[in-house]
Amino acid sequence: PPVGKIQLIGATYDRLDYEKKKRYIDDVKNLENICEFIGSKKTKILDSNVGFRSYSGDRFPIIGALHDKEFFIKNYKAINFTKHSDIYPKHLDGVFINAAHGARGLGTSIMGAYILLDLVLNR
Repeated sequence: PPVGKIQLIGATYDRLDYEKKKRYIDDVKNLENICEFIGSKKTKILDSNVGFRSYSGDRFPIIGALHDKEFFIKNYKAINFTKHSDIYPKHLDGVFINAAHGARGLGTSIMGAYILLDLVLNR
């Protein structure tokens, strides 16, 4: 909701765009995306920012204990997608990750926080 007469709007998204500078064209796109909601109201861009969303290759968030890289390289180097191992994975003690939520991060990051809480508290 607006605060006073100020409304925060939208975000453009281009998977292969790594530009770190603000661009006028992105502001225009954001306004075009909400034009059905604002109608003919006069608008003025006060400011804009650039940010990046992280996501994983399969588009699922990465949530859980962080693996021990050296252990994985040593013990799982021969495994591919069709093989299985009976070796239980090793993780770094007390190091957890809740990342790569992409466009749905507002919802999935909260879910991830609950999952991490359960892991940390051994529930």
